[in-house]
Amino acid sequence: MRGPTGFCPAGEFGEASLGTADSVGSHGADRAVLRSSAGEDRVATLTSILSVVAVATGLLVPHSGARAEAWPGHAGLLAQAGRGFTYEHKPAPKPKGKAVLRVGYFPNLTHAQAMIGMSTGAFGKALGEQVVIDPYLFNAGPSAVEALFAGAIDITYIGPNPAINAYVRSKGEAVRIVAGACSGGAALVVRADANVESAKDFRGKRIATPQLGNTQDVAARAWLRKHGLALKEAGGDVQIVPMMNPDQLSLFLKKEIDAAWAVEPWAARLIKEGGGRLFLDERTLWPNGQFVTVHLLASTKFLKQQPDLMKTWLGAHVELTQ
Repeated sequence: MRGPTGFCPAGEFGEASLGTADSVGSHGADRAVLRSSAGEDRVATLTSILSVVAVATGLLVPHSGARAEAWPGHAGLLAQAGRGFTYEHKPAPKPKGKAVLRVGYFPNLTHAQAMIGMSTGAFGKALGEQVVIDPYLFNAGPSAVEALFAGAIDITYIGPNPAINAYVRSKGEAVRIVAGACSGGAALVVRADANVESAKDFRGKRIATPQLGNTQDVAARAWLRKHGLALKEAGGDVQIVPMMNPDQLSLFLKKEIDAAWAVEPWAARLIKEGGGRLFLDERTLWPNGQFVTVHLLASTKFLKQQPDLMKTWLGAHVELTQ
C-alpha cells in the first residue's frame, strides 16, 4: 500500500532474516525472500484490509459500493490506528498447558503485518491452539525496548534506532533483529501557515516527534544538524518536542507546534485534517528511496527458549508480507 510517503511492506525491498537463537546468534540466519510479485488475490486481500484500516482512521472515504465490515479477531485494535487512544494492558489468561507469546507493536500503518495478523487471526491460526498471543500496544520504540528489557514482552515490531540502541545498551546480549517489516511511510510535515519554505526557516520553530530516541526523533535531529541548525538545549533556536502521536495532530491544530516528523497514518492525517503541507518525504534522504521503518526484534532469551515458536511466527509474518 502506497501513500504520500510511500509506505509499503518490506517485501518490495528484498529480504528478511528468519533466525533461531543459534542461527541468528551465529550470523548464519536462514534467508527468506519477500517478493512483491504476489498473486492478485493476496494483494487484493491486503489492499482491502488496509483500506478498512484507512477508512477507520479517516484516511479514506469509502465510495457507495465500498464495504467496511467487521472481521473476526482483534478488529478493535485496527480501528484505533491513527486515532487517539489509551491502552491499559490486561495480560492474556494462560490456560494450563499452553504457551504465551507476548508481542509488542504500534497502532500505525507501518506496522501492517502485526495489525493485520492480529485482526484477522492469521498469527493465532499459524501458532495453533496451544499458544496464547498476548498483545501489547506502544506509542514508540523506546517504550517497547524497556518492556523487552524488563521481560514483559518476547518480541516487538519496532524502528531501527531503538533496536540498535537496545543492542548497544545490552552489549549485544539482549536482542536480535529477526526480520524486516516495512520501508517508507515517514515524513516531515509543516503547518501551512508556519512560513517554512527551506531548512533555515526552522529557526525558532517547534518540531514534534513520537518519543525521545525513537527512529523519527533521531532522523529529525540528524537532519537539523546536517543543515546547520542547533537545538535549544545545545544553545540553538530549534526545539524538538517528543510527544504521543495523537497529540501531534491536536497540537498541530492548536498551532502549538510548527511541524512534526511523523509516520503513517499520522503524516497523512496532519495534511488531511490539520491542513499541513508535506515538507520532506524521508525517502528523498536515502539511496533509491529505500530505508527501514520497522522490523521485528526478539529477546535472545525467547529465541533460545522457543526457537520453533519464533520460526512459526516468522512464517506467518512472511506470508502476510507477501
